[in-house]
Amino acid sequence: MAPQTVERPGARVEPQRRWEVGVPPDELEDVALRREQQFAALGFEPDDLKQAAFMAETGNELIGSLGYDGPLAALAPRANLADYLHETVAVVTNPAIDREREIEHFSTRALLGPRPTPRAQRARPWIELLTPILLGGHAPETGLSSDDFRKLARERGTWLVEDVVARFTAEAPRVPVVLEADRDWEEHPRDALARLGAQACRGVRAGARLVVVQDKHVFTEGRAWLDPLLVVAAAHRALGAQRSGAGSLRRQCALIVTAGSLRNLHDLMVALGLGADAVNPYLLLEYAIATSDPDALPNLVEALRKGIEKVCSTLGIHELRGYGR
Repeated sequence: MAPQTVERPGARVEPQRRWEVGVPPDELEDVALRREQQFAALGFEPDDLKQAAFMAETGNELIGSLGYDGPLAALAPRANLADYLHETVAVVTNPAIDREREIEHFSTRALLGPRPTPRAQRARPWIELLTPILLGGHAPETGLSSDDFRKLARERGTWLVEDVVARFTAEAPRVPVVLEADRDWEEHPRDALARLGAQACRGVRAGARLVVVQDKHVFTEGRAWLDPLLVVAAAHRALGAQRSGAGSLRRQCALIVTAGSLRNLHDLMVALGLGADAVNPYLLLEYAIATSDPDALPNLVEALRKGIEKVCSTLGIHELRGYGR
């Protein structure tokens, strides 16, 4: 028989037209249209927006049927990396730790900054968050001022991503390293990840104490999207493999991700499990702000925090810092 090429359903060939945006979203006058284009390009599904709307309204997760009834990522026409790691746990008996009745044992604290060895002096800068969800990163036309956002962040025990970058810029020996989650069409994704991992290592060796993964320029003409979760994993692994006198380079810096492609709780947990210390789902936050309900954003953050605790309880751990280890 002559050899034949077999294509699986949903097989993709680059470049893809659906990744290309004719007009950069920042130049669109219609804010709603800009946001809709971002939702479409970054893989948001109607269920993601439905869940976000419910959380913004109630402060709780949407209760659904047992198990996962969505399409398998390998057969879906459009899937992000997190979709291949999808998990929905059907708890028909008590979890290892009951989040509802043993809530006082849970901690979603996150530490941003160098992690010195026990005998070393405490390094600066250093930030402690009560929740790993960073606010900020929103578009100016959302109508919420930075001061209002900052006040809300303090109430939730977190920071604005802009303030985190400013703090590490002012107090660290070198400005933070920014890894853009995109690439040239001619560049293979594996080569792009190697390049970004090397960039993170060079920056931390030079004195940077913060590595930021972002997809802010994903819509720039001529650029191909690179899943921020892949970039987080590549940077985390590269930093952990390189060592200096104070241990691995990973212990000398914080790693955060600000990405519009963080669509739901599962995406956030995958990012944290792959090595991120904190996450900033700016497009999800914008969606809550757009409802014009002053309680929508606090409710969304609270629902995501509760979801993080539930994931930890299912694994039998009570501290977020134990997740992914």
